[in-house]
Amino acid sequence: MNAAQQDPHAAQHEDNHEDEISLKDMVDFLAGAWRKLAIASVIGAVVGFGYWVLFFPYTGEYVLINSGYVDILSWKSLQKTLPNLALQISEKSKLDKTEEDFFKSVSTELWWSKNVIANYALSKADAKDLAGLSKDLDAAPTTIVSLSINSSGKTKDEAVDHTLRTAQFMRTGSSYLQIRSLINNYEISALTGASDLNAKITSAKIELGYQLERLKQLELLNKRFPGSSNASNGQIFDPKESGAKYLPLQTQIIAANSEINNLKENLIRLQRQLAQVGETKRFVEKARPLIDQSFDGLWLTKQLLDLEANQRKEITSDNEILTEILDKVHATLSQYSARFNKGWESTTIPTASKTGMAKFTAAGLVGAFFLMLMALLAQRVWMRINLQKTE
Repeated sequence: MNAAQQDPHAAQHEDNHEDEISLKDMVDFLAGAWRKLAIASVIGAVVGFGYWVLFFPYTGEYVLINSGYVDILSWKSLQKTLPNLALQISEKSKLDKTEEDFFKSVSTELWWSKNVIANYALSKADAKDLAGLSKDLDAAPTTIVSLSINSSGKTKDEAVDHTLRTAQFMRTGSSYLQIRSLINNYEISALTGASDLNAKITSAKIELGYQLERLKQLELLNKRFPGSSNASNGQIFDPKESGAKYLPLQTQIIAANSEINNLKENLIRLQRQLAQVGETKRFVEKARPLIDQSFDGLWLTKQLLDLEANQRKEITSDNEILTEILDKVHATLSQYSARFNKGWESTTIPTASKTGMAKFTAAGLVGAFFLMLMALLAQRVWMRINLQKTE
């Protein structure tokens, strides 16, 4: 009987000792496997680099200078309305495949919040440090100085093209939304204004009739009682007051004439305003088909300016009433045109680049190294298990 058979505890200790991996075993293992680990690491690095080259997209960047075109509130509103407009364009307009893909890609609020970043005059940290130094700095943290557009693409040209399309859509889309809002306001003003003015004109005519009848009666009284026509001492009074009937008749007649003249002047003003509302309504009726024809606000602004110029030719040059309302329309559209075309400009060209080459290469290298290491360790363990079974 040998020692292992005589002492089972010694045999078990010997088996456990064989299962343990010593430092020498690890050194021997690495010495024999380093070539495989090195080759695997190189292959992993090449695979990581290849993935970065073939599949990782380019990122384009384009910076638009904000020349007072939007403030923080209007920009927050555009972040919600521009995606809806993009979705509407993709569904209703006849677009080619490239344009359709573009509008679908920018039709979510999440895309705008991640890819179009507002840059403020002061950061929150700077605003906190400079708080109280000057009242001019109070609005700086909410003043937008520029907007950074970031877009991705499979190629450099595709990324640059996407940023340019986004910038152009920001101009045409935001201008379209403001022009549409302007025409809607004109339409509402024309509809409600005409009804309100007609009601006021009717009331003024009724009141004028009462005053004319009152003047007629006063003149009859003045003929019947000529001795009571002494003028008053020039005291100002309201002919509608109850005590006015006790004043001299001549004074009441003067006051009644004054009231009639005021009513006639007010009627003329109301009728002129009604004529202006009618001219605005004519403009809206011609502008509405243009609003439904295109989503390009820059083109639309130019068309509306041409429409205003043609409508101006239809009225006589001495018609100051209608000329005035068209002058207001022209001034508003001209201001919009300047803002739309000059409000968002860029002093640089869009750029596109790839980042993360080192990260992907290192990830491939480390990943392949550990995969090969685990495979070699698993192979070594399997060989030891088979060896023990054969013994």
